[in-house]
Amino acid sequence: NGVASGTTDGSGDLVITFSSALPNNTYSLNLTIEGTTSIECTVVSKTTTTATVRFYGSTTGLALASTAVTVSYHAKDY
Repeated sequence: NGVASGTTDGSGDLVITFSSALPNNTYSLNLTIEGTTSIECTVVSKTTTTATVRFYGSTTGLALASTAVTVSYHAKDY
């Protein structure tokens, strides 16, 4: 659980690094985008220590490259 912020890369991705490793990569990740901009996101890859999240403009559907984002997250292992 935590908050991640940073600038997305050229694909609209931000890598979230967990404070401690999960036992495996079969976890769910609940995301809440912070701020007032209309943004959507999806998890594109997971490891035991990181998750890569892609951010999109909700009106355009285009990936948000080089965009400052902040997201709260909750990882739950199964």
